[in-house]
Amino acid sequence: MSDERKEFEDGEAALNRRDFKTALRLLLPLAENGDPASQRVVGEIYIRGFGVEPDGAEAAKWWIRAVSTWRSLADQGNAEAQCELGSMFLRGFGLPEDDTEAFNWFYKAAIQGYAPAQYLLGEMCGFGKNIGRPYYNPLEALKWIRKAADQGFPKAQGKLGWMYSYGAMGVREDKREAVKWLRKAADQGDPYALLNLGAMYERGEGGLNQDYAEAMKWYRKANAYNAIGDMYMHGKGVPQDYTEAMNWYRKLADQEFPPALRTIGLMYLRGQGVSRDLVQAYKWISLAVDKEFDPDFPALANELAPIAAEMSPEQIAEAKRLAAAWKSTRSH
Repeated sequence: MSDERKEFEDGEAALNRRDFKTALRLLLPLAENGDPASQRVVGEIYIRGFGVEPDGAEAAKWWIRAVSTWRSLADQGNAEAQCELGSMFLRGFGLPEDDTEAFNWFYKAAIQGYAPAQYLLGEMCGFGKNIGRPYYNPLEALKWIRKAADQGFPKAQGKLGWMYSYGAMGVREDKREAVKWLRKAADQGDPYALLNLGAMYERGEGGLNQDYAEAMKWYRKANAYNAIGDMYMHGKGVPQDYTEAMNWYRKLADQEFPPALRTIGLMYLRGQGVSRDLVQAYKWISLAVDKEFDPDFPALANELAPIAAEMSPEQIAEAKRLAAAWKSTRSH
């Protein structure tokens, strides 16, 4: 593996664990040297405001450079370039968002045996939000994801494990088969497989004995700070320790992870590991709301109303001031 490729993979790994400063430090020099994959990721960092002030113009600059390189290579039949171009059409990075174009480019790369494209093609075929689209077909999803998994692509192996775990996207539920595929992906360090394998040990599924200590081991390997915090919060395999739970949630809060922001707010509201503090509770939960926490989560924004009802206008103003000050530090 070349030094540049290793730096790119290390940068992506840092981004996945939400260490945005490290990701940008590793990827920006590669992008400046003309690496299109790094240019695509650097653009994503800027558009999403990962550790920097969101900057659409800066994102567009990097995506335009990446698209130029990928388009030329894709037209020559380069499978990696075809896959990358499909990803940029899919997400609207430097190109108009176009699912059909994305699907066509993924297909061109997939039939060449390129595992990342096979995985992404499978995702498109089986993603629930694509129901009704011409390419939606759970059986095709399973076919392409299995092809990628059989080639050892860890994201596909982890996805296949998830599919067996929940009986999703055309497979029957089979917890033992889920464990098999999750182990394959976890052995390659896939963070989501590490997390899901830990969860199966925590629940005692797939022929695994319920084992909180083993679950914690996998959570630590995944750097799954939220899951580790939950284990301390509920005393699973470790003594219940709200202060230690708060320490783990704060690690994720520093990375602007909305569930952790919310949990810290609730801990201040309940006085768990800290003195009860309505100003701090309002501050942290409002930060979670601002970060657009998963819309499937029940009525997050409504959690602010009963807290505000116990507060004076001056306390609410102070909470908002603290939240704004905290957000201002994230972009520096």
